[in-house]
Amino acid sequence: IVTQRVSGGNLKDLQAKQGDFPPEIAAAIALQIAEGLRVAHAGGVVHRDIKPENLLIDKDGTVKVADFGIAHLADAHDMTATGQILGSPYYMSPEQVLGDHLDERSDIFSFGSLLYWLVTGKAAFDAANPHAVLRCIVDKEVEDADRLAPAVGRNLGEVIRGCQKKSPDERYRNFEPVIQSLKDVLDQSGVDDARREIRLFIASPDQYRKDRREKSITIWSDKAQSFCFLASFLTATSKSMNLSASPEPFFSCTRKPSTPVRVRRAVWAGASCSAVAPASRAVLMALTSSC
Repeated sequence: IVTQRVSGGNLKDLQAKQGDFPPEIAAAIALQIAEGLRVAHAGGVVHRDIKPENLLIDKDGTVKVADFGIAHLADAHDMTATGQILGSPYYMSPEQVLGDHLDERSDIFSFGSLLYWLVTGKAAFDAANPHAVLRCIVDKEVEDADRLAPAVGRNLGEVIRGCQKKSPDERYRNFEPVIQSLKDVLDQSGVDDARREIRLFIASPDQYRKDRREKSITIWSDKAQSFCFLASFLTATSKSMNLSASPEPFFSCTRKPSTPVRVRRAVWAGASCSAVAPASRAVLMALTSSC
């Protein structure tokens, strides 16, 4: 048998070597996994054993979905032998545990559990023994990933929650919305090339974390500056044009100011707020560099 050689090992090994994944790397990895599973599902194949050990990552940043050894066709019957459960306990879906019919949505649940592990470093369902783990998968609601690890962010947390619904009917029906949501998360983080981002992380995890922290501060301070300028502009404009029922003393006057005066007031307010953002960014950079 001849197989492709993937030089980077599997995700479990990478996490043990490089430490927990930053949210951007988790999303970049998850995006490629979701795209790979979408292709498998389009061919009518359900993987049934999504776990870190079955996901290979090359040094060029490409993620490979491997080990289709217990995969099956979506329209097949008699999914498992009597009394036998196939799959890895930590990442199984409730219907897989119960021996019910499986389709693409089972892989989506497993993908959600994998993404949970990627962003938190912890299994979504954990217990003293495999049987207890299976019971947790069926009965226990998992703690929100974005609450356990706030850096994950609400958008990525929503993807995980959408994948991990107990009932298949309440989950994403396919990987299309998952892929789009992950692309949106990466776009908001300033990541335009998922493979390149993973490649940088593999080459130097510590340097990547430092650079990513600085980039995140820049992105959010720029957003805050834009929002602050807009808010100040609208506030100043409305008050200078006497649109407010109770104008502050600064803007109050006995007569309606001329148009040039109103414009100058609006620009002054916006410029004042804009001047604050770079200083705030410098403070944030100083604080995070000491962490």
